[in-house]
Amino acid sequence: MKTLKVEEMHCMNCVNRISSALKAEAIEFEIKLEEKIVRVDPENVERAIDLLDDLGFTASQ
Repeated sequence: MKTLKVEEMHCMNCVNRISSALKAEAIEFEIKLEEKIVRVDPENVERAIDLLDDLGFTASQ
């Protein structure tokens, strides 16, 4: 799994929005709100970053 830092992720609403978007694209993921990270399959990193950007979140590797 590849870790993405998502500083703008502050609450469960953020987690739910991100989860829904990643599930819709069948991307395997883990989210840790306390650490503000989203872990995704290495082959889906760029797609996940694009999805997060579409939702208004900035993800850094």
